[in-house]
Amino acid sequence: MNIAEKIPTKEALIESAAELFVEKGYAAVSTREIADRAGVNLGSIQYHFGSKANLFVETVTSMMRRRHELKNYFVQCQDISRKEDAAFELCVFVRSLLFDLCNPEGLDVCRLMHREIHGAPAQDPEMFEALVSSVVNDFISPRDSRLRSLVNILVPDADPFKVNIYIQAIIGQCSFYVTHRPFIERLRDVSVNSREYLEEVADTLLDFTMRGLGLEQALVSQAIAKSKEVKR
Repeated sequence: MNIAEKIPTKEALIESAAELFVEKGYAAVSTREIADRAGVNLGSIQYHFGSKANLFVETVTSMMRRRHELKNYFVQCQDISRKEDAAFELCVFVRSLLFDLCNPEGLDVCRLMHREIHGAPAQDPEMFEALVSSVVNDFISPRDSRLRSLVNILVPDADPFKVNIYIQAIIGQCSFYVTHRPFIERLRDVSVNSREYLEEVADTLLDFTMRGLGLEQALVSQAIAKSKEVKR
């Protein structure tokens, strides 16, 4: 049974495109392949999206939205003011992000974006700008704002530029295990998606990060231990 026989044409195209883009990469996938897998007419892509590039942007956005709905990297929705709460929230975020990046549920949209983002500016500048704008505005910016509020509580005297660097360092440490996974596994002889390994990585990154932010060891250890109790 064709995908389009189960769901509307537009959704079928997005679902088929997601599978093919993850399998082959943007450049290697033709619109004909996408339409055939979805079981729809080739002209449906032009009708619903206007172009392959627009379909790619909407596909990534749809995948990110689905991921966002399934994963809440923060456990406390209310505003917090105590360092203890901010440290705990930061630990939950890092641990959840690291596990989600290395053991994604369903199609791996983060790996797809990391792979495509470097070639997109040269291949299709307009598509690149649309993709970055959509992902930043809808998904990255809200989490960045939450992290900023946590860091400002943990390091109240830090200037905005340094806070930006702290946030980027926190995210970058986790992303490294996606972008450099084959090299890590070969160099260290480990399995990056192993739960035991990721628990150790999370503990080490959190200890390194929070002590680097100037937090006392007792507070750091307490926050790390408490974050392990949160179900992921």
